[in-house]
Amino acid sequence: MRFLADAMLHRLCKWLRLLGYSCEYASSEKKDDEIIRWASREKIVLLTRDEELAQRARDYCKTLLLHSNDFQEQAKEVFRAMHLKPRKTPSRTTCPECNSPLSKVTKAEAKGRVWPYVFKHRRDFWECRGCGRIYWKGSHWTGIKKTLGRMASTN
Repeated sequence: MRFLADAMLHRLCKWLRLLGYSCEYASSEKKDDEIIRWASREKIVLLTRDEELAQRARDYCKTLLLHSNDFQEQAKEVFRAMHLKPRKTPSRTTCPECNSPLSKVTKAEAKGRVWPYVFKHRRDFWECRGCGRIYWKGSHWTGIKKTLGRMASTN
């Protein structure tokens, strides 16, 4: 399942990527017509909180109008509407920043690209093929898993 999130849903976009879903991001510089053409051309689901955009887009692409202001609740809306089974662990396949694929890299390849402390204490690293960022399972991993667990809950 692939998504296009409008400017109101940047945080949701990153979290969908953490779950392994492809989610493009339409910045506020994009006009509604451009966003609709993009979603239609790529055959991806448009996610928006903008009622006017959702109304205009419905004839051209699959559109999901989200109602919550909270990204965790927005994710639950997406899971329910798209019949997706939420994950409780982050994916290591998609860059949360640019949506490009991640590849496992050796520790030697990560040397000089992460903080010395991280290099010393971590063994596994992933690199984004698009933006070149390096990722690892650090102390933030526990917080990410807790947030994903809340997003996966049905309450």
